[in-house]
Amino acid sequence: MMEDFIKKTVENEERRKTRLKNIQLKVHVLKPDDPEKNFISEIINKEHKKSFRTTNCSSLDDQKRGYYIFHCRRSGNVFERSHRAVGCKAYISFKVRNDWKGHKVVVQRIFTQHNGHDSSEEDGHFQQIHPQLVDQIKKWITLGVKPDVILLQANEWSKAQGEANYHSREFFVTPEDIHNIRTSMLRERHLDKDDCKSTDKLLTGPFKDDVIFYQPLGKDQDLIIVLQTEFMRKDLQNNGSNIVFFDATHCVNQYSFPLFTLLVRDDHGHGLPVAYIITSSETQETLKLALQKLRPVFPKPPRCFMVDKDMSEINALNEVFPKSDVLLCWYHVLQVMRIFNRNI
Repeated sequence: MMEDFIKKTVENEERRKTRLKNIQLKVHVLKPDDPEKNFISEIINKEHKKSFRTTNCSSLDDQKRGYYIFHCRRSGNVFERSHRAVGCKAYISFKVRNDWKGHKVVVQRIFTQHNGHDSSEEDGHFQQIHPQLVDQIKKWITLGVKPDVILLQANEWSKAQGEANYHSREFFVTPEDIHNIRTSMLRERHLDKDDCKSTDKLLTGPFKDDVIFYQPLGKDQDLIIVLQTEFMRKDLQNNGSNIVFFDATHCVNQYSFPLFTLLVRDDHGHGLPVAYIITSSETQETLKLALQKLRPVFPKPPRCFMVDKDMSEINALNEVFPKSDVLLCWYHVLQVMRIFNRNI
């Protein structure tokens, strides 16, 4: 009886505050110790999951003026290239009232007049991907499965669950969905939003045993990272006395920082990387400092280094390893000769 009285009283009070006639009101009476977030989450996930953003978008943690608000999946500003947002105004909100002694009252407002899109189940390509399917796709990505194969495996997995509606995004994903999941996995690996801080945490944390030298990027200094694992160090000790190949690879990161690789040959002629150097510039002084930090791990100066015709590399090697010869790569020599002969 008391609960019915509270519901009627609160509904009349809230009805006076509601200006729009097409907003539905529901009043729920809970016990004081009942967690309202669990109650709200259950309502959203059971009754309105297909139309409104569910709890996995942290709506329960974002309170506006004391309300828990869940907007339509198609809400948001409309942009020229937008495929999802159409500015739909539909929403569901929950307001928790503690002004009734011995009871917790939750006032639910429902505005379900969707605009700009079809709110029926046929609008399935705007649904969220099923969590179990997302977990499966993440496993395949981790195993290195190619995206086109993942797409086929995901479709087979959905069929095995008894799903047959190919228009439903919840079970039948697109190549773009797989790309977005891969991107989110990469973002989760970042230790910090700032790449400088993330790099610092990585090199001073999990990879600290493989770091020979680390100089953070600053206003007056270049970034220098010298890396060598224990296996690389053993390969250098065993095969680094004869010839060491030294060259840079470009465009391997979004900042276009060069990646220098030092490589040796084993007894079978196979190339083995023995160290990596990442720098923010290719100046002679920067390379010289990196090579100086790497010099102590060499068992002895190698007989020779082989490089392309990069004077910064050649001069830095001559200063740090004066007893080693510096040879030019025969491929690059022939390439320069061909270009020279064309211009004659």
